[in-house]
Amino acid sequence: MRTTLEIKIDRLKKNGHNISVNKVLTDGFSAWKSTIFYGFFCIIFSYLFNNLVSTILSNYLGTHMIELKFKNLVSQLNNDPRVLEEIISLYKTNPMFINKIILSSFIGILLLYPLNAGVVFCAHQIDKNGRTSFKDLISGYQGKKFIKLLGLQLIHIIIISISCLFLFLPIIYIVPGFILAGAFIIIDDVPLTKAISYSFKIVNMYFGKILLVLIFSYFFSKIFGILMCFIGLLFTLSYSNAIVYSIYRNTVGAIVIDNEVNE
Repeated sequence: MRTTLEIKIDRLKKNGHNISVNKVLTDGFSAWKSTIFYGFFCIIFSYLFNNLVSTILSNYLGTHMIELKFKNLVSQLNNDPRVLEEIISLYKTNPMFINKIILSSFIGILLLYPLNAGVVFCAHQIDKNGRTSFKDLISGYQGKKFIKLLGLQLIHIIIISISCLFLFLPIIYIVPGFILAGAFIIIDDVPLTKAISYSFKIVNMYFGKILLVLIFSYFFSKIFGILMCFIGLLFTLSYSNAIVYSIYRNTVGAIVIDNEVNE
């Protein structure tokens, strides 16, 4: 028997359901405003977690002194451009420093993804039930959802890394293709492979519009936050999570089915 999600995706394709970029962005702003506290917490926690991981790895790998030298050189860069050569030399002569940066980034990106998915789930709960809670925010760390979200992020990281060999060109299609997979896991609790498959199917239907929405989301959440003297990033970064839910809401979320089938 087909699931509710499969029926909704089929109806999207058969009925030629159209989505409005303006409505997706508007709904994204609404979702962002309603979850801004949870988004703010997510960003602060991510910052503290990444610093903790970085400190632990620095002590374990013995790169603490190298990092202090690196920070000192960066602070001198504006006054003396020749310092750049010393920075490059520091990277070349200290491979453990590079390994630490890569490993620290990998751990952060992997383990914090369920928390970002939790912000999407909070937006869903507010939209459907009018309220949400901290329990919803950390729901991505519970049971099988946690394993599936980790698996999804790991696959995403591997594919993005491989695409670097092709001058990042595949990223133009891969990044939008994965955009709804996490939402399908955190909201509908579907299997990992189906979540990826469903996401790519929907993105294929609306690729141009979804790409446009993601470009706007990037500029607002990153560039605009930086222009606000970086403090704005504490609030704008979570907009990218709100946009994910908005895309979900305006595609499969817009299809109503009587007697819905549970996954």
